[in-house]
Amino acid sequence: MDLILRRDAVGSVEVPPVSIVDGTESVTWVRVGCRRGPLATSTRIELPVAAAATWRRACRLLRAYSYAMVPLGLALCTGSLAVAVVERFTSLKAPAFTGTVLLVLGLTVLFGGGAFVRRALPAQYPEMLDRHSVILRGVPSSVVESWVRMNPDGAVQARHAST
Repeated sequence: MDLILRRDAVGSVEVPPVSIVDGTESVTWVRVGCRRGPLATSTRIELPVAAAATWRRACRLLRAYSYAMVPLGLALCTGSLAVAVVERFTSLKAPAFTGTVLLVLGLTVLFGGGAFVRRALPAQYPEMLDRHSVILRGVPSSVVESWVRMNPDGAVQARHAST
C-alpha cells in the first residue's frame, strides 16, 4: 500500500514505532528528505526503519547526486555548447569531437547518475506526490493502518498501490 501524508502535517504526524519497510518493531529513526524527480526538497521527515545504514547511505547518495553530479553534468553539457560556439564564430578549432565527447559525458552523468540513484533508493523513500502531499510507496498494509489510526482525519491517507 501507499501512505500519503499532507505536506503541512509532516512535522506533526504521530508515527508508530514500527518499520515502514517490513513492519518489525526493531527500528532506528532516520531523518530523510523527500525527493521530487532527481533532486531532494526541503521537506524532511523522520521515519522508523529496520535497516538504518541502507537509508543513511541512500540519503548520502541522493545528496551527492543533487549537489555534485547534477552541476558536473550541466557544466559538461555547457562546455560542449561553448566549444560549438567558439568553433562556429571564431577561427579557433578544438581537437576533433571535443564538443561531442563533452556532451555525451554530461548527458551520461545526468541521466546515468539519476538512474543509479533511483535504483539505490529504498522503495519506501519519501517522494513529493504534488505540492501538498508526500508519498511513501510499498509500505506494509498493517503499518499504513496504524499510521491512519494514530493521526487525525486528512493528515494521513492510505492508497492501494497502483500496478
